Amino acid sequence: MRVLVAPAAMKTTATAHDLAAAIAEAVRSTWPDADIDIAPLADGGDGTVDVLLHAGYRAQELPAVDAMGQQTMTVIARNSSHAVIELARTCGMASVRQQQPFLAHTQGLGVAAVAAIADGVREITFALGGSASTDGGSGLLSGLGWQLLDSRGAAVAPGLSNLTSIVRVIPAPDAQHSPVTVNGWTDVQVPLCGPTGAARGFGPQKGLTADQALQADLDLGRWACLLNAEHLANTPGAGAAGGTGLAILALGGTLTSGSAQVQRVLNLPERLAIADLVITAEGCWDQSSLHGKATGQLVRMANERQTPTVVISAAPVGQGPAQGLAAVLCLADEAGPELTAGDPAAAIAQVLSSFLLDRRLRSG
Repeated sequence: MRVLVAPAAMKTTATAHDLAAAIAEAVRSTWPDADIDIAPLADGGDGTVDVLLHAGYRAQELPAVDAMGQQTMTVIARNSSHAVIELARTCGMASVRQQQPFLAHTQGLGVAAVAAIADGVREITFALGGSASTDGGSGLLSGLGWQLLDSRGAAVAPGLSNLTSIVRVIPAPDAQHSPVTVNGWTDVQVPLCGPTGAARGFGPQKGLTADQALQADLDLGRWACLLNAEHLANTPGAGAAGGTGLAILALGGTLTSGSAQVQRVLNLPERLAIADLVITAEGCWDQSSLHGKATGQLVRMANERQTPTVVISAAPVGQGPAQGLAAVLCLADEAGPELTAGDPAAAIAQVLSSFLLDRRLRSG
């Protein structure tokens, strides 16, 4: 029995590596003869750098600023002259004590990128996901040396609250002749504006009211015009990370699915092809899991190969898709919400071991 263990992170409660270790231990304790292949997943959001480091990239610490502009350090994943800078780790939701949707920004991405370029990086991938801001990537551009100016020619700080004050954007001096290529790995394939866009689709998760999200949607549309990028606003992924996807497009970069890119790095299709059982996990398995998330793509690939798959969800699954799955195990329901929140690994050990033991008894 060859078991592919490929979970994604459960946001701030457990990393993909921690979950993989807990799942693998539960499998070993029940099926000691199983051949276990561990492949922690990410989709461009939280945990992307950790997954790449596990896959052989090397860690490099660089200066940055968090979502509120405070000096900090971030760890990037480096492979020769290619660097992956994770927004969630650098200036994401975890870097703010409380939601500050109007003040939070992405300047830390640009600061870290400049430091990476100075150290010889020639290809930069921004892993977009887990953002605390809806700044349209104004922070990223500012950190790269772009000037954001008001009607008097004075510099404007990045952030949603200041987008309407910007009337002119001046690219960094070497922007047109930079030898560095940039691209973005997105966890969602949404446009900049509209019901599913950066502000209306995701602003409420970051603290915006419905009315504020509507206004922010208009502000982002105006921002796209300032960047001469209104023709790019409907590009899938332009609305990722509060509109940071649009800024990457304005830099001449490309946007691709973070899940697909991580799967490529991990050689996941080849590893899946020889698996007899797949076990994955995420914070909440629901309908949205099938639209760009790493777990959803893995399940789809496993279904195509008719490989039995078990999904572990921390939160109640509600109407989560179950077709084609061997089981959906809800930790909150079966182990209790307190254990699930406090020690997800222990909850997995309890719930998964029980399921696998029952499966073994039924089959043999």
